[in-house]
Amino acid sequence: LNDNTRNYLYDQGQRKGDYIENTINKLGDVFTKNEIRNSHLLISDSTIEKMKKSGMSTISISVDGLNKSHDELRQVSGSYSTIIKNIQALKEANFLSYLQITTVISKMNIHELEEMYQEFQKLSIDSWRLLSIEPIGRVYDNQSLLLDASDYHLLFSFIKEKRKKSKFD
Repeated sequence: LNDNTRNYLYDQGQRKGDYIENTINKLGDVFTKNEIRNSHLLISDSTIEKMKKSGMSTISISVDGLNKSHDELRQVSGSYSTIIKNIQALKEANFLSYLQITTVISKMNIHELEEMYQEFQKLSIDSWRLLSIEPIGRVYDNQSLLLDASDYHLLFSFIKEKRKKSKFD
């Protein structure tokens, strides 16, 4: 492990209420700097307090589109709203040095890039990480979500334009 940093990947399928809290406690006992990358956070006030006490400094949360497309991609109704509320709560708690949103770009959300950009700016996040969808997992059986050449052109043009003027890393 480099600089006592531990990346902990949380599988969205494991949504047990105390899973994140138990993970935070374990990491906080072993590592001085913690980072969690997460696809669907169930965060309560007590979870935030435990994150603070553990010394957690960085979190990356997956948001894969706006309300309808995110919920459909994640197959969890209300997921988008919950995640946005969690991001707001984390920002208000003011203990993280770095809060990132990660978005997997697919056919379902590529047309939402500009609106996502505007919404994420309002959240005052530090970074927005864009990834293109890969033909693995659920996508392997649903290849209609894969990007084509024109989609990649749109995505790369968007990234190039925003890098020139964005406040995001």
